[in-house]
Amino acid sequence: MKRSPLKRNPVAIRDWVQASRKPLKPVGHKGKIKLGETVGPLSPSEWRTEVWRRCEGKCVMSGLPVSLYGSIFEWSPHHPLEKQLLAPEIRYDPSNGVVLTAVAHRRHTDAFERVPFEKLPPYCIEFASELGGWAVEALLRAHPRETK
Repeated sequence: MKRSPLKRNPVAIRDWVQASRKPLKPVGHKGKIKLGETVGPLSPSEWRTEVWRRCEGKCVMSGLPVSLYGSIFEWSPHHPLEKQLLAPEIRYDPSNGVVLTAVAHRRHTDAFERVPFEKLPPYCIEFASELGGWAVEALLRAHPRETK
């Protein structure tokens, strides 16, 4: 069996493989924010504390009080407007945050029981309306109105 010129020359094989590869992307963080890293006016941990303070330490779904220093298994801060939709400078704005118990947050993110629009604090709705109609529509998609 005859070998092609490419198979006879290992250097040519290596060069061919290198030339056929896609260019490498620069290495960096992929949108993950480390705890304590400041993004905009507040870091994620400062944002969490401010959200808890604005909601007076109570879950907006159940009204249950939660401890500020409780673990993520007790309560979670929630972005009513998905943070992926927002510019980095306003991603951690305290007006776009509410307190949910861990169970309520899981049920919302799994789309089992969404947090209704009516239970969102007024400052969340004002935040969305300041951004424009697209933000109010996104808020209503993520938080549908209660059906009676």
